[in-house]
Amino acid sequence: MSTFPITKTPTLASYVSVLRTMGAPVDAGLRRARLPTLFEEIPDAWIAYERLRNFTADMAAREGVPELGLIPSASGLDRGLCKAFLAPVLSAPTLFRALQAIPSLASRQTTNIRFWLEPAGTQVRACLLLPLPPEVPGYVVGETRTLGLIRNIIREYVGQDFVPTRLLLASRARDLHFKPERAYGGVPVRTDQPYGAIEFPRALLS
Repeated sequence: MSTFPITKTPTLASYVSVLRTMGAPVDAGLRRARLPTLFEEIPDAWIAYERLRNFTADMAAREGVPELGLIPSASGLDRGLCKAFLAPVLSAPTLFRALQAIPSLASRQTTNIRFWLEPAGTQVRACLLLPLPPEVPGYVVGETRTLGLIRNIIREYVGQDFVPTRLLLASRARDLHFKPERAYGGVPVRTDQPYGAIEFPRALLS
């Protein structure tokens, strides 16, 4: 596995789409992060993950949107995930099989990312750890967006009204400049955890 994490341009495109809708000076932000301003012309290209993180942290701070990763369009499946990852996940016959497939497919979207399922009594957790540790700028934005993508994959199988039982964030509480439980509609949230996770009833896996 590469020690220099990289990600496909759809990861960047989803953030750029949200920021452009807000009227943010995206091209200036891309240049500050040393990212290509014409990245959309090569939709299947790889970019440096650390530069992506720097871009999201910088734009979230400058535009006053600490909840950038929570804006629904940021975690849209079609725009935010490459087809090589999304197509096999959504073609699985059950949610369980779809989530089981993610660990072997994740590197098609972002390298050095970890994903796994973990039992928790009558619940199950879809767990993840992003490349680069939480103290690197941009972790909150990336983690909340990625958990949103996982939630949306779950919704494809169990219905659009799916709500997690609980959310775990590896992000540090002091880095969250929004109220997490309010942001997640009252779903209990725990920060400063060893990993991020969406917790939901195990019965939904079948």
